Amino acid sequence: MAAEDARKVLVKEHGGADAAIVFTASAAAAPVAFSCLKRRGRLILVGLTTDTYTFSVTETVLKGIRIQGSYLGPRADLEKVFALAAQGVARPKVATYGIEAVPELIGKLAQGQITGRAVIRF
Repeated sequence: MAAEDARKVLVKEHGGADAAIVFTASAAAAPVAFSCLKRRGRLILVGLTTDTYTFSVTETVLKGIRIQGSYLGPRADLEKVFALAAQGVARPKVATYGIEAVPELIGKLAQGQITGRAVIRF
């Protein structure tokens, strides 16, 4: 499913998202995530990029959207993690869930009960 299709389904069926976390540095991801947000939503940007994004100031203010960056560490640390993964020492734990599981997952995330990555499948 294309990002625009996922956005339409999310907005139509759920009224949008309370929060969106963008892990990728893709130039297209942040504006699409922003467009999915409900009133008083939060956009958290993790992926580093030199690209510039454009967000509507009017929509940001009227909807009370908060845009926040989340820096997790230096590139050297990431390179060490990749090296460990290549050696088989570190194995990622990834679980995939349907969109209906999001409310439960948010609760588990808030309580620190999720290890690894929880991926939402549209």
